[in-house]
Amino acid sequence: MEPKPPGKNIEILPDGTEVTIEKDTRFYVSSMLLPAMLMAMLVLGHWAIENSLHWVLDSVFNEDASRVRTGSAPENLTTVRHTSYNLLRRHEARHPSTEPVSMRRRRKLASRSDAFLMEAIG
Repeated sequence: MEPKPPGKNIEILPDGTEVTIEKDTRFYVSSMLLPAMLMAMLVLGHWAIENSLHWVLDSVFNEDASRVRTGSAPENLTTVRHTSYNLLRRHEARHPSTEPVSMRRRRKLASRSDAFLMEAIG
């Protein structure tokens, strides 16, 4: 039997197929004294929010393709993107429709229609 790589377990399922299960160890520093299960739920919840926000910023606002890297421009553009995201998200909550409108479509509507833009900002 060959040695297992660190952090990986190889299991054989009843049908004979091998499955590799990877395990990572992560350390978090906190002043809160919480049970491990509650801390794990808080950490996972935080990363779910972070990942969904970054996915929207990248897919709708094409953030990862931005070549702005110098001075305060990256911070300023990030602020504009986050503000735009929040305004468009808030608009959907205030004006629910029978047919949901995607974030990408709301962004395009705001760029093409002054009336929609004013409604979203308002």
